[in-house]
Amino acid sequence: MKLAFLLQSLDGAVRRRYCQDICHLLTDSDIHLLQVYYQQDLSIQETARILCIHKNTQQYRLKRIAGKTGLDPRVFCDAVPLYIATLPWFRK
Repeated sequence: MKLAFLLQSLDGAVRRRYCQDICHLLTDSDIHLLQVYYQQDLSIQETARILCIHKNTQQYRLKRIAGKTGLDPRVFCDAVPLYIATLPWFRK
């Protein structure tokens, strides 16, 4: 089974609460950065190129997100809940 299949079976209110619990301190810019980062398979270089920022700026922003959420997007076990919470269709 694919992850999307399992996640789609969750009630909309549960999905929204999950996103709120994880992302409540994140800005729209933070969420967009994470979405691009995950679309680029966690590539700092590619994400920075797409967002037209320096890779050190990318690293700083990822550290700031980790500080806001307590989840480090560069660590697999932390990246998974952040990834789920930033999926556009999951946030609705």
